[in-house]
Formats: sequence, structure tokens, C-alpha cells
Amino acid sequence: IGQAVAVEPKLIYVIQVGAFSKEANAKKLAAKLNAQGYNTFLAEAVSGKNKIFKVRVGNYYSLQEARQAQKKLDNEGYPTKIIP
Repeated sequence: IGQAVAVEPKLIYVIQVGAFSKEANAKKLAAKLNAQGYNTFLAEAVSGKNKIFKVRVGNYYSLQEARQAQKKLDNEGYPTKIIP
């Protein structure tokens, strides 16, 4: 009989580069970032009665990797925030 081994969950980091009240604006930024070679996705959130569409880049499997991507995005003029 095999022994169960506990596996530490790995943190995954993403970088938020924008948050919009209009989904079309979020999709436009995501498409621009995709064209620049970034892996982007949208995350929806609700603020009061309004939906917010967040543009995120990732996934990064180490904080160092996320910081390198963040620095590149910052240098390209995007506002950034790392989210674990």
C-alpha cells in the first residue's frame, strides 16, 4: 500500500494591468497585450452594482518571474500590480 504524500500548493502570480467598467475596453487592452506576446485573460469582479473587468497577465510560478514581467510592463508604460 502506497503512502500519501502531502503536496504544498504552489502560488501562482498574475499581473493586473487594467480595470475597466466596460468589457470592450478591457478586451481591447487584452488584445493589444496578446499582440505583444503576453498571455492575457479577463477577470470579472463586482463593485456595488457595477461589474469591473480586470485585465491580467500571467501565469507566473515564482515571484521573481512575475517581477521581471512587471518591470517589462512598467517600462512599456502599463500600470501594474502583482497578485498572488
